[in-house]
Amino acid sequence: MDDLFFLELSGVSFFIENVLCQGSKKKKEFIYERVRLSSDFAASSGWIVGREWATTYPKLYDELKDKNSIDTDDIPADALILLGDAQYYIYSLFFEIFTIYYESNYGRSTHRQKDAHLKSTYKSFMKGIYTCFLSGVKSLKHK
Repeated sequence: MDDLFFLELSGVSFFIENVLCQGSKKKKEFIYERVRLSSDFAASSGWIVGREWATTYPKLYDELKDKNSIDTDDIPADALILLGDAQYYIYSLFFEIFTIYYESNYGRSTHRQKDAHLKSTYKSFMKGIYTCFLSGVKSLKHK
């Protein structure tokens, strides 16, 4: 999932490094470390929720074992709430960075894209977390 998160940041990396961090290597490392930790948290949360639900509801494993990807309809409502919580921290970090970017001189010319960009980012993050959920479900092979 790190690749997904850093891909989302790549479009604003110049802004992050030169404006937000003002050229400070320490600030840049801090932001990118927060992204890595958030990525690990989101991925592991998705996996843990998937494994727990497959343990508690063995039929879930049977329903999802042959799928390569899943959507909202494939996930129990209670698990979906937890997955939403898992993405909150990483998405709020990106929301903050993108909001500052679009309000700056660098992003002002493309500010009309902000909502679409945030929606796309949210969907990408949830798709990644759903993939981790599915891996968690498949990690528990029922007999």
